[in-house]
Amino acid sequence: MSRSHLIEPPRRRPLIAAGAVLLLLAAVAVAGAGGVDAQDAPSGSAEDGASTTV
Repeated sequence: MSRSHLIEPPRRRPLIAAGAVLLLLAAVAVAGAGGVDAQDAPSGSAEDGASTTV
């Protein structure tokens, strides 16, 4: 039982590492898209506010 218990963690580590890499890639993609949207949103809201005022 101790041997199988010692063998399991190494199997889980690659899965955890792969999951962490995927999460990092997703976070970078979302952050990049969010950065572009954040820049477009203020200008869009400002234009909407100006058109509403006019």
